[in-house]
Amino acid sequence: MNAHNFCFLTNAQVFGGDNPVKEIYHGWFGDGSVFDDDNNPNSTYLGPPPGYMPGGINASYAPDAAYVGPPISPPQNQPVQKCYKDWNMSWPENSWEITEIAIYTNAAYVKLLAQFADSASVTTTIAAAANETSAVRLYPNPTQGTVMISGMRDAEFDFDLFDPAGRNVFSQHVHNLQQIDLSALSPAVYNCILRDHAGNMFSEKLVLLK
Repeated sequence: MNAHNFCFLTNAQVFGGDNPVKEIYHGWFGDGSVFDDDNNPNSTYLGPPPGYMPGGINASYAPDAAYVGPPISPPQNQPVQKCYKDWNMSWPENSWEITEIAIYTNAAYVKLLAQFADSASVTTTIAAAANETSAVRLYPNPTQGTVMISGMRDAEFDFDLFDPAGRNVFSQHVHNLQQIDLSALSPAVYNCILRDHAGNMFSEKLVLLK
């Protein structure tokens, strides 16, 4: 437990974490990007990739001298353990002093994880299958809960979804243009595998938002 009640890992809800970090300072995931959350719990966002650790609490944080706004609190004007803010603003707020992901934090975290991993606990993910037809469409993608498929050679086929850990979390026998309800699944990037009776396969990443 920490003073912010944070799980200091990005997008950790994909793996069952509560109240994960939603924003990091990074060129790809910065303020205003399609991955930006703005700490709005109702927004439909992709967020940063899961499992990264930000720089963390920094009692020495200060914005650039060019900053003319009010104190940024938190992290300023707070006890040491509360000197953290889940945000990704660039200059002059300089959020990289708090939320940048870098080798000096993530290397230590990965080293710690390695102490709990062995050959029996490593998950093998499902490799993307070679697409044997280019006419297949999976839409909408990203989706907020339902998808449709068109273009499979057979009218009926198997539809499987695998989560980021490689677990088969959804399996259904479907047909072309059938609406498939995925609302019971958690937001994540899934690997979708379609296979018809003749053995033809199609693979695509499916982004599920909420």
